[in-house]
Amino acid sequence: MRGRSMALRVAVVAGLALQSAGVFGIGALFPRQGSGANLYTPGARAFIHRSGLREDLILQIGFAGKPAEFAWVIPIPSRPVAQFANASIFEELRRVFNPRLIPGPGTRVPAEPGKGEQGPPPVQIQDSTIISPYEAGALPRWLRSNGYEVPDAAYGVIQDYVKHQWFFVVARVRASPAENPRWLQPVWITFQSQRAVLPIKLASLGAKPIVAQLFVAADVFVRAPGFVEAYRSDSPARTSYKQNELPLFFQVVTRDCKLTELRRRLDPKDISADIAIVPK
Repeated sequence: MRGRSMALRVAVVAGLALQSAGVFGIGALFPRQGSGANLYTPGARAFIHRSGLREDLILQIGFAGKPAEFAWVIPIPSRPVAQFANASIFEELRRVFNPRLIPGPGTRVPAEPGKGEQGPPPVQIQDSTIISPYEAGALPRWLRSNGYEVPDAAYGVIQDYVKHQWFFVVARVRASPAENPRWLQPVWITFQSQRAVLPIKLASLGAKPIVAQLFVAADVFVRAPGFVEAYRSDSPARTSYKQNELPLFFQVVTRDCKLTELRRRLDPKDISADIAIVPK
């Protein structure tokens, strides 16, 4: 970790194995004990790439419900390296993919910069830690000892990930209460994985739908069950964009590749298993 102002590091989008395309985890929010906060995640967006067995995930979620303090838990299939990322990467992705974040009925999502009124800056993450699966009950114990609520429904989901030796990235957040949904500072997580899944089971703990938006830059187009393909294109290196116009994007994508954008409205009551992301 080099601090909150850490820029996105250079990462090459290399050959994407045909048997797997990426891992994307939304995670879950755990409020401070006794806060009574109606905390939920209205939206999530991610940018992924894969090089051999190496996976790089830039993940940003929205939050709402007037929480003051909470923990964001993200399951990862192997020991990760986590750092903070520059939220401007998603502004550049919108320019390349030309996406629109479309909420479902009755769903509010955080305002997006550059469309209508300028949205507020992302809420900064206080710090982050990695929880190992090798000690029984480590994640619930860490959450409780640090003052966060762990609902009964969470134990079974957490244990299932632990059984398969998944790690957990835990980010702690302090935020001033506000009416409107806001984005959190994105995290950049690097790890190794042999198979591609969308670990969304923790999102089943939520009470409201999540609008999910996934960008993939890879050697092949990808798909995921239940997700709608919103946009796809050949290499951005052959577009009219110049590297000095999209510096963060071209730090990640440094070779010809294919772009896929996928969207889905995730209803917690319909989530029972993780989702595979595969070549199209």
